[in-house]
Amino acid sequence: MFSHASLIKLNFNESIISRRFVDKKTGLLITLGLSNGLSFPYENFEKLNQGFTIALQEQGFGQGELDRSCDRLAGHVADYSLNVLVVKSDLPFDNRWFIMGDLRSLFDLADRDKIKLPFGFFMFGSIMIEFEEYED
Repeated sequence: MFSHASLIKLNFNESIISRRFVDKKTGLLITLGLSNGLSFPYENFEKLNQGFTIALQEQGFGQGELDRSCDRLAGHVADYSLNVLVVKSDLPFDNRWFIMGDLRSLFDLADRDKIKLPFGFFMFGSIMIEFEEYED
């Protein structure tokens, strides 16, 4: 099941995992946290992997480039029928993108070069270490 929405209510708690990475190559601030509070059609995403969520924020990348990269990722999610939510924050002045759901399938496809993630390969390894702690 694919889902990509531009406006969605989302509670993102970054203090539980409390991990932030700056990917200098791609110019992204990557924050790992847990999400909850999603409305009905999206609530199943927060139940996967205890709500583990990747937040992406531009840090020199350029917001337009981040938007295109995440839109492209959402397209790949649809092409492969993954149960992953790729969504942009609905809060004013918050341009973060959030990725949650069946991240194992997403990561497996990225590892086999079937899809391209918005962040670099070195960040991928660091994210995987944290993700495995919360994986269902």
